[in-house]
Amino acid sequence: MNILNEIDFYTFGSHPKTDLEHSGNSPKNGIFNFQPQMVDWKLDGSVVFNVKKEISTGYFRGEGDWIFRPRQREYMAGGIITYDTFGFGHYTLVCSFPSFRGSWEAFWAVDWKPRSEGGMGMPPEFDIFERFLRKCWDRHKLVPGFIYGSDYEAGKKEISKPQWRWKSWNKGIHQIEFIWKPDLMQYIYDGKVVLEITDRSIIPQGAVNWYLNSGLGDWRPDEKHFDSFTVYELDYEPFKIETI
Repeated sequence: MNILNEIDFYTFGSHPKTDLEHSGNSPKNGIFNFQPQMVDWKLDGSVVFNVKKEISTGYFRGEGDWIFRPRQREYMAGGIITYDTFGFGHYTLVCSFPSFRGSWEAFWAVDWKPRSEGGMGMPPEFDIFERFLRKCWDRHKLVPGFIYGSDYEAGKKEISKPQWRWKSWNKGIHQIEFIWKPDLMQYIYDGKVVLEITDRSIIPQGAVNWYLNSGLGDWRPDEKHFDSFTVYELDYEPFKIETI
């Protein structure tokens, strides 16, 4: 099922839930705010995530006190999050990547429902990929990762594996897959398994909200051409897990 066109998404910056509960629309890292006009839903079913140089105001949740405060940033980017949570299954993303220096797009997931309310909280965090295009050779690299542990400030643990490939990720259309079972997390880039986790003691057993976003890192962005991160499909096939 292509959930890109079958389920509800929030657009960062367009709904109080994304501003007040989902870390605001001004990320701690990077030099941008998320703004709703940076997401373009096309008639063919694809979604385009743009980046633009324009001063805007976002909201950043302060460290320690978790109080939201306004923050101006020089650039804008786009992001969406699923309204509902999704669990075990086979996820397939079909997309094309931008080519400008400074781009920082991601396909990732967390459960924003805290443990005190029956959710998993944060971490865990699934980073199916992050792409940091800092230099010309970064065009060949996507980074899969998984963050787990007690919290981000203390006890955080991380598994990641930078992927250097023969192809340039800024060219053509690519297929990114993620297989999630009670005893398996598998990251697959264009048919090749690039990261596999089989330690059931750290594999999340709940459900998560899924994110897609463009972005801009603080590494001398190339302002002459901001091309887009385009997602054509996001398919989800749930697994039926037998319980004893």
